[in-house]
Amino acid sequence: MTRTHLHRSFRRLTAIVPGTIALLGISTSNAQTFPLSENAWDNPEFQERFLGSYGFMTETEPTISKEEGELFQTLAPTIRSNPQQAIETLKSAITPESSAALTYTLGNLYLQTQKADLAEQAYRDAIKKFPNFARAYMNMGLVLVQDQRFEDATPFLTKAVELGTGTDTVYGLLGLAYLNQKFYDSAIDAYRTALILNPESKDWKRGKLSALIASGENLAAQRLLNELLVEEPDNSDYWKFKANNYLTLQDTEKAAASLTVATMLGADEFSVQNLLGDLYMNEGLPALALSAYQTAIKGEGVVAERALRMLKILTDQANFEQAEVLASDIENALSLGETDPSYLELLNYKAKIALGLEQEDAAAEILENIVSVDPLNGRALILLGEYFWKKDDLENALVQFERAEKAKDFTIEAMLNRARVYVQMKDYRVAADILRSVQAIDPKPYIANYLTQVEAAIR
Repeated sequence: MTRTHLHRSFRRLTAIVPGTIALLGISTSNAQTFPLSENAWDNPEFQERFLGSYGFMTETEPTISKEEGELFQTLAPTIRSNPQQAIETLKSAITPESSAALTYTLGNLYLQTQKADLAEQAYRDAIKKFPNFARAYMNMGLVLVQDQRFEDATPFLTKAVELGTGTDTVYGLLGLAYLNQKFYDSAIDAYRTALILNPESKDWKRGKLSALIASGENLAAQRLLNELLVEEPDNSDYWKFKANNYLTLQDTEKAAASLTVATMLGADEFSVQNLLGDLYMNEGLPALALSAYQTAIKGEGVVAERALRMLKILTDQANFEQAEVLASDIENALSLGETDPSYLELLNYKAKIALGLEQEDAAAEILENIVSVDPLNGRALILLGEYFWKKDDLENALVQFERAEKAKDFTIEAMLNRARVYVQMKDYRVAADILRSVQAIDPKPYIANYLTQVEAAIR
């Protein structure tokens, strides 16, 4: 067997293993990433590439002995049929003097069998034996990306480029590493190079899209989205991205249209309808927002926190009629116990809605129910105090506000309300004392101004 044949055997067995990972869910706070669908181990074409033949680069590949070459030929059928047996065979053949090619191949097999920690150590050992081992650097970067150690992965991937392994996979993984470190310009450049080398790759187009959106290059992102939609017009995720991008460009009409298409294509009902409802609220269209929110809570995956957020938006903007309908729908859609914090929060909103609709007695009944279950429910106590205040029952109002002061996160609001009641009672000295206490806890200019006015009234 010639040395050339030995190296060809080695290349067939030690092809890179890009994408033996699924990257769905790896994200930054500002960017959405996609799974590497084309470079995943469950892709049959990728499996073929794993065992494919590659050219030999003498400066960046370790040499192998005649015996090691024969070992590679023996391992060829075992790699496919029984990788664990191939691992055991290689482990017994590796010595301090053996070629780094054996150690590298062991790392590939570990990666193929989902043993990333062992693969990482094998690649480190291979690099230690042969410091210019380009593909070992590349696969080491892959392992670190898989483990979401993007900062650690970057120098290994850039070293692979430096050593001449400038494949689209290396640049694509480098783009992903930069993206997750929020180096968006570098990520765009890396993805751009990956696409020059492999212009058909959806993985790298999606990565570039994520980087463009995260960097605020919305027009460029929109052009790329249009290109992706030509290739996959039924991809609901692209339509959702398109909608978000239109919102950034302040084109709410096109955003709404894109969300409607995403819904028709089977996009996650809750997230799409929730976003559509928010969009209508921003446009001052509460009736349309209600319709979207109602559709959202009828879908799967609805949780109390997200449903109550929609109710809060309607209530806080004083759209009480729509909020009343949504509150009833939420109560019917969610199975909440009477002592469940989310149920108590829902009751608080219902009371606030009733007050907004001038249904004071109904609101009071709801609030009394809340405080009977949760005596220190600050929001309910404040609303109850406001109810009595509106009824001109100032003594009861003061009682509720005093109780609310003991509730976490409601102390300042309750103290200010109590001070205002005392001002209405013309008991300016007590009101001033309360306001001074508020300023000592959380000084604010508007409170200082109010205190000055109250102190002037004393004189």
